[in-house]
Amino acid sequence: MTITLQPTSPPATRSPGAPAPDHPSSTALVGVLVLALIALFVAWRASLGTHPWTRCPKCKGDPRSYHPVFGRHFALCPHCNGSGRVLRKGAPPQ
Repeated sequence: MTITLQPTSPPATRSPGAPAPDHPSSTALVGVLVLALIALFVAWRASLGTHPWTRCPKCKGDPRSYHPVFGRHFALCPHCNGSGRVLRKGAPPQ
């Protein structure tokens, strides 16, 4: 039994700095990343238009602050003026 070896062709040469043909270029990856960031920004802005209000961070949505001794007496939250809601950052003024 005789095994003969076939000569192999030399590997294809590339110019220095050229990306490998089976890998996406870094420019394409940056482009996809930029498009993803733009899509996230547009979705965030659209959510601001549909839901501009959020719970007040100071009173946590409960605008009444009751007196510790006199339970019937309360004060309204000065941050949200007693509404329990504040505008989200970036939302248009209402």
